Amino acid sequence: MKVVVGLILIIFTLSVRIANEWIARFYWVGAATMLKVPGSVTIPKGYNPSREAHISLSNQIFLWFFMALGMILLFWGIIEDENKKKSK
Repeated sequence: MKVVVGLILIIFTLSVRIANEWIARFYWVGAATMLKVPGSVTIPKGYNPSREAHISLSNQIFLWFFMALGMILLFWGIIEDENKKKSK
């Protein structure tokens, strides 16, 4: 059970992190496409995705906590399973 819960936590937090990175890139690509006019393909200097496309520090800490918790549960479950196999 610990292995399953650990894997779910790890997969969920990684999915959130990856989705957030792609949101920032899609925002940038979409806005850059809108900025393009015939004969001009340059993007203004200092153009970055809006703050809404980034995860705040508190949410990042929250996600890293769940990632660490998932890894602890995963390794704990694996060690328990190995110990059960050895005791049989």
